[in-house]
Amino acid sequence: MTGAAAMLASYGETGSFRVHGISSPSSFGGFFAFNDNSPSNRVDLRSNQGFLTNCFISAGGSDRYGSGLFATAFNVVTKTAVAWSLGNARCATNGTLGSVDTPTAVPATASITTARIGNFDTGSFHLNNYVKRVSAWRGMRISDAELQSLTT
Repeated sequence: MTGAAAMLASYGETGSFRVHGISSPSSFGGFFAFNDNSPSNRVDLRSNQGFLTNCFISAGGSDRYGSGLFATAFNVVTKTAVAWSLGNARCATNGTLGSVDTPTAVPATASITTARIGNFDTGSFHLNNYVKRVSAWRGMRISDAELQSLTT
């Protein structure tokens, strides 16, 4: 698939995506997100201040999963991925698995209206760097071992 519009069609209430070739920015920025143009319904991967990578899943205006933080370095290529389904979410960065959680809700397919590459939420928090590749698995929550392998 090419571009955010094509990626939007790959969102499902069970799924996975990987972002490869991120050169971590020096400030807050989004790598990739499926959302409703707000933080209310989203699955996103982002970089925090201090070169930390994390993932969030929100549904119905409530945060349902936060992966914890993975230390990365400025201008170093990073691979990060997230996999989710109702009751089973996990993120990995550079071969390290984040915490596993059991979200009681994930964004409904009908609520996701936007796929964003290089920012998140309302189009703010621009990455100001590059993304080499985004891969998505619709309807398939890849295994934790695959998450780890894809980010190594």
